[in-house]
Amino acid sequence: MSPSNIARRYAKALFELASEEGKLDETGAQLEAACAALQSDAALLVALKSPSTTHEDRLAVAEALARELKAGTMLANALRLLADRKRLADLPAMTGVFRTLADERAGRVRARVTSAVPLSDEAAAKLGAALSKATRRNVVLERFVDKAILGGVVTQVGSQVFDGSILNQLAQLKRQLKA
Repeated sequence: MSPSNIARRYAKALFELASEEGKLDETGAQLEAACAALQSDAALLVALKSPSTTHEDRLAVAEALARELKAGTMLANALRLLADRKRLADLPAMTGVFRTLADERAGRVRARVTSAVPLSDEAAAKLGAALSKATRRNVVLERFVDKAILGGVVTQVGSQVFDGSILNQLAQLKRQLKA
């Protein structure tokens, strides 16, 4: 079973439990925070994947995460279960699946917006409104900066990409001049 299938199984179970208890948003936010904390330490992620890391060490990491985040009982138990099953390193993949399930339930879609310089809040709001109108869904923008695109924005909504970058425009111009 691939790690993504395992992560999907744990995420679905946690999602269903959080949904039943009416704590979907709370659990999602805590899960995102746990994932961010875990990903902030690359050495810790490597250690969690190592077969030489003891059960006690994995459990200590889970307990520390739960304590640090003041996690609810549901997430604390999930972290302990992941530690018991040597799956704490799958937390980032599990978080992504949980987020996708929560977005689908809420009618949200995430849009990845990459620009050469940070977008102002006003520009992001206008872009979000236009994307919401185009997709007929609530759009959550995830903003990224990549100076390599030179200017403009590249927006990805699901599998659809809208490339309005200067780099893309230059590439199109180059192709037209060669033709």
